[in-house]
Amino acid sequence: MVIPKHGERISKIDAYLNCAENFAFRSTCIKRKYGAVIVKDDAVISTGYNGSPRNLENCCDIGQCPRIRLNMHQGEGYGICRAIHAEANALLNCSREQTVILRQGDGPDNYKIVPASELIWHQ
Repeated sequence: MVIPKHGERISKIDAYLNCAENFAFRSTCIKRKYGAVIVKDDAVISTGYNGSPRNLENCCDIGQCPRIRLNMHQGEGYGICRAIHAEANALLNCSREQTVILRQGDGPDNYKIVPASELIWHQ
């Protein structure tokens, strides 16, 4: 979280990154907490967090993660994972002419398929 020094303002990008970090607290995934903010013309047009898609039970609500239950490690078993990425959730309700801002994640190379005009990534 970027916190301004007394009497100073944080940049817009840092404000959006803080927003993404806060939305990560809404995550329904038991293992990881990620948030995303989609911005167009300096206005937030969508937000998202990782978790189950609509109409599918959340791991946090049923109290178990299928990957944890099967003792899978990082990089294994994503085919049985209920969750979708934070940026995927944010993109479900907006157009494709936007900037996607991610506070955490696997790195920009893993987001080549994100349909955005600009990707800003910070860990």
